[in-house]
Amino acid sequence: MNSKKNPSASGGGPEKMEGYGDVLPQQYYGIIAGRRRSDGARDLMLAVLEDGIRSYVTNMAGTSKRERRLFDEERAWIYTRGDRAPFSFETICENFDIEPDDLRRRLKNLSAENFNHRLRTRKRSRMVKVA
Repeated sequence: MNSKKNPSASGGGPEKMEGYGDVLPQQYYGIIAGRRRSDGARDLMLAVLEDGIRSYVTNMAGTSKRERRLFDEERAWIYTRGDRAPFSFETICENFDIEPDDLRRRLKNLSAENFNHRLRTRKRSRMVKVA
């Protein structure tokens, strides 16, 4: 995705919003729905990206050694620039037409407090003991 896209060239629509380089809903849902996936490699790339972001967010405010280590690993993967390996953050983003710097900016601006309660709370079991 080109973050310098001219908003007036498209005649309106989602590109006219302030964040030209952000991931648009149709991009995300197009990827998830499988319309743009053509092979197993893209499926794997999507799984790697989803897992990396999930691990980054859920361990952002981690207090244990394990949580901090997982967060540091994901942060290093996300913020490494110029890596052209097939499963590097930049390669995966480019494969799905996501601007890596825009996604980095959005991840950096996240607040861990917004996610901890929703992602970390465990649901109680609804199983009933039968005597």
